[in-house]
Amino acid sequence: MVPLICIFCKYVEYIEFDLDLHLYQNHRIDLVKLPIGKGSLETRINYAIEEGRRVGINLRNLNKEAKHKLGFEYIIS
Repeated sequence: MVPLICIFCKYVEYIEFDLDLHLYQNHRIDLVKLPIGKGSLETRINYAIEEGRRVGINLRNLNKEAKHKLGFEYIIS
């Protein structure tokens, strides 16, 4: 499974629905500030989840030292 990373903090989740809840509960203001033009909160959450998926894929490809430097040493390959 690909880890989903919150793009606003270092929260890591593997279930999309749980990241959706995290974003809604903790980052509503941050979601409004995303540079994606006008869109609903749902559109902004979906954008943040896809970006978090992209970050998670890239983190899986890093070695242990690089993950440790970024503070994500607990991400499993």
